[in-house]
Amino acid sequence: MSRPDVLVWVQESSCCGEYTLLHEGREGVVTRWSRSGRRMETGRGPHLRALIVWKHLVGCHLHYRHEKRKHQVTS
Repeated sequence: MSRPDVLVWVQESSCCGEYTLLHEGREGVVTRWSRSGRRMETGRGPHLRALIVWKHLVGCHLHYRHEKRKHQVTS
């Protein structure tokens, strides 16, 4: 995924770590966990484009803990 001569750093991670927004050199990269338990790239491009993908995925993301909390509050 990344080249050894390019600095990569994590900008943000979703609440459960499902999605991660990375910066790799001059590009933004969004990763997620695959069903097989490996990290896979979901989006890559200029930082602004990667941020838009990131916000969309995190905004749509439902995690089982969120649903469990919602049911506890309403019960």
